[in-house]
Amino acid sequence: MFTPENLQAFFQFIVAIASLIIIHEIGHFVAARLVGIQIVEFGIGFPPRILTLFEAAGTKYSLNWIPLGGFVRPKGADDPDAPGGLANANPWARIVFFFAGSTTNFLAGLLLYSIVFFQLGEPIPDEILVTRVVSNSPADIAHIQKGDLITAIDGEHLDNTQELIELVAENRGTEIDVTYSHGEEVFTVPLIPREEYPPDEGPMGIQMTNLRSPINAGEALSLGAKTVSNQVYSIVTLPGRLIGYKGMYDIYSYFRGLDEEQVEGIPAGMNTISFFATISVSLGLINLLPIPAFDGGRILFTLPEIVIRKRIPPIYETIMNMIGLGLLLLAVLYANLQDFINPVSFP
Repeated sequence: MFTPENLQAFFQFIVAIASLIIIHEIGHFVAARLVGIQIVEFGIGFPPRILTLFEAAGTKYSLNWIPLGGFVRPKGADDPDAPGGLANANPWARIVFFFAGSTTNFLAGLLLYSIVFFQLGEPIPDEILVTRVVSNSPADIAHIQKGDLITAIDGEHLDNTQELIELVAENRGTEIDVTYSHGEEVFTVPLIPREEYPPDEGPMGIQMTNLRSPINAGEALSLGAKTVSNQVYSIVTLPGRLIGYKGMYDIYSYFRGLDEEQVEGIPAGMNTISFFATISVSLGLINLLPIPAFDGGRILFTLPEIVIRKRIPPIYETIMNMIGLGLLLLAVLYANLQDFINPVSFP
């Protein structure tokens, strides 16, 4: 059911995702200027076009009807004979152009993560703080309260929040023993995670975060870089199932709910900023995958030219990009169906 609050949250989600895509395109645009590739059009949103905002230095800046991001249209993308065009540029210039979009997403993720760490401090992974307990949920029935620290499940010490999420998800409908501390006292209580529950509540019916220790700006930047690196490593080595738009929105709603819970000492919006940092890094990495129609696929077609000094005919690249786009659309369809069949799990 749509409420004014839901509509506002949905609008904010769309604007934020679109902004991350525009940041990606700004990276391409700046790189094109640096390496001498002419950009014919920089569009906010996707066609059809509403109007041309202005023109400068040979580039048309447009506003378009579909508000889900933006695009840059380089001159001569598939025409090696077009002077100043993308296909006419030397291979190193093209590689710089293709890499630049993802680079700006990584930098945006680094900046957002660093802001969060500077504001909140460094998380202590095994100090899992309950920030909300849903009324009449299994956690509420077990007398777990906001401010408690969950330390173990079935006697197994928890090293991080992900372990808690996974253990609870694996034991839906089955009784587990939850160990938590309330002030100086430690309790172990039986709890049965729900098999059916509202998507923003989870089987236990809690929201959580980590306790944190203060750090300075340099440490925050270093921790932000480490987080970006760890996220890239995790996606490459342990790729989880694809998440579609509904899945992203469910996660966004969850983190937004965390921010709406007034936790003493935590500035507003930090969980939401962290979520969009994650999305920005993921967007940058996905675009570097060696898949036709992605930046990584375009780089893959450019590399042989550096080695063998001979260009792959553009027609082959065009055909592979069309095939890759078809496979991409199927993957997006699959991911969005999975959002309904296997919704994202929360604790």
